[in-house]
Amino acid sequence: MEKTIWSNDVAAYDFEESRQTVSDVECIDIQDVDDDAVWRYINDDICLTLDAEESNLDVPTRCIVVFGVLGLWHGKVHVSRVLPEHMLSAILHAACRDSEEYTVYYDTDDGEVKARDVHHDGVNRYVFREMATDTSFNDRELFLESAELGAVTLDDIKRFTVSLGPRVEAIYG
Repeated sequence: MEKTIWSNDVAAYDFEESRQTVSDVECIDIQDVDDDAVWRYINDDICLTLDAEESNLDVPTRCIVVFGVLGLWHGKVHVSRVLPEHMLSAILHAACRDSEEYTVYYDTDDGEVKARDVHHDGVNRYVFREMATDTSFNDRELFLESAELGAVTLDDIKRFTVSLGPRVEAIYG
């Protein structure tokens, strides 16, 4: 079962309940709350929850590598990249959520931290892993170079990286 870390899913909001909240906060009659005001409230709330999750995940890490499969109009493309920040919160900036229709970051039962972006061409899927502590500098550099070239195997990934799941579970339980 997925445990959501953050999502921009507007379907999770009850529109009329959100309208009531806007009415209460703005001290105006509910009939005077237009749909645009409700959508602004929902969008603002999504941004606030993102800020809160960034604060929750403001934990130092070793190097984080993202492995992904991009669902594009011309087929699937496998990608990987190293995140520039060594903070757990950096995962929340790794996907293209600003241009996506729906994004969710989640922790899986098998301890992997993943993200899924749904967009007009398909679905992008990502898994986030941290470099293992026992990796030598040379092995790390070779692995990262191979990852950027798309030349790593699942065995390589398991050998040189570890799941971020335990770190996330320590925060959220």
